[in-house]
Amino acid sequence: MTQEGGTEGTFLVEYLYVPEIERRREEIRQDHRAYLDDSFETGTLRFAGAVRDPVDRGVLLVEADSRGKAMQWATADPVVRAGLVRAIHVHEIGVAYPRHF
Repeated sequence: MTQEGGTEGTFLVEYLYVPEIERRREEIRQDHRAYLDDSFETGTLRFAGAVRDPVDRGVLLVEADSRGKAMQWATADPVVRAGLVRAIHVHEIGVAYPRHF
C-alpha cells in the first residue's frame, strides 16, 4: 500500500464483531479469506486472527501509508461490508521485534 515516495507504517486493526458473528460468519468466510489472502500476498496484511473465547473481535496487523489508508483497507474487507463488524479500531504501532517482517 505504499505510495511512491511515501513512508509505510504498521497498524493494529481491531474488528469488534456483531453478537451474531458465529451464526453468520460462514456466509462471508470465503470472500473474507480471499481478501486476506490477496492482502497478504501484496504485503499489506502481516497477521490476522480472531479471539476464540469469546468470539467477539478480530485482530489484524496491516502495513499502510497512514491510519486513514489502514481504515480504508479495513472497510473494504467483505466481513465489514457484510455488516458483521460493529466497530473498527486502528492504532499505529512501533514494531520492536521482529525488526523486519
